[in-house]
Amino acid sequence: MREWIDVRVGSDELIRLLPSDLGHHLDSKEDLEFRRSLDPDYVSGRRIYLARDNPRWEQIRAVLDKDPHGYHAWITRRYARQELEQAQILRLVITKEFEPEGEACGTVYDETAACPVCGAGRRQVSDLHLQLRRVFQQPPSIPQAKRTGIARTIANEIIVSQALAELIKENRGVGAELRPVRGCGADAKITPHWKQLWVTGKAGRTVPPTEFGLKPFNPDDRGEYRCPRGHVSGLNLLSEVYVRREDWDGSDIAATEDLVGSRMGVLVPSPMLLISQRFYRLLLEHNLKGFKAEVAHLV
Repeated sequence: MREWIDVRVGSDELIRLLPSDLGHHLDSKEDLEFRRSLDPDYVSGRRIYLARDNPRWEQIRAVLDKDPHGYHAWITRRYARQELEQAQILRLVITKEFEPEGEACGTVYDETAACPVCGAGRRQVSDLHLQLRRVFQQPPSIPQAKRTGIARTIANEIIVSQALAELIKENRGVGAELRPVRGCGADAKITPHWKQLWVTGKAGRTVPPTEFGLKPFNPDDRGEYRCPRGHVSGLNLLSEVYVRREDWDGSDIAATEDLVGSRMGVLVPSPMLLISQRFYRLLLEHNLKGFKAEVAHLV
């Protein structure tokens, strides 16, 4: 596995301090020339994409630390096929995301027992209502097995296609329930094409060396985004996931006890999802889309 860091720098000050040979402009050459013809001092945003073990990061970090709000950064991981196939458990990352979220479409939540600090613990007390038609218009020409199999709203409400729902029903011990999905509005009908995936499998809390933070190079030393009651471990996950072997109940789909993220508007902190090798191969064999997998660890 190799980790790569993708940095997008928007601060003019930071860009001027970075070595000129590092990264590339976010504007095209033509756009950059045009903008500078209007404003000679115009500075284009800069993208830097390097392997995490590249020694130049020390130099870059020294510049970025001057303005922690002047850039955004993400970590991506690249695995050899053999690494994914040999892992006992993997982290399921749902890449297909859409909006609006359930509350905007009529889904009802009870927050009377939710944590007053981070919002964790709210309960969904109605069927999931979503606006699906405009998001998942998948032409009949696309074979069913190649269509989106799993997706989530920006509030982390997870849905699975009819094809994946049937696979889950056929394979016992998965660690999830399938619940109805309705269209928008209180009187909306149940859709036959999607089910809500309600994860019941348990993976326990993440343990070191799992790392959380605001973004790469910013580990949130003050604990601004860690819930003092222990519900949320951080704003973003910065490493692979580690859990204790004895805490994982062996389910094909399991959720961590601690959450990642924050409550901002409709966004809510959510658990990390772990899947077994068996379930991972099931997704691959049926060519289902909407996810990627990362190696996770039992310790």
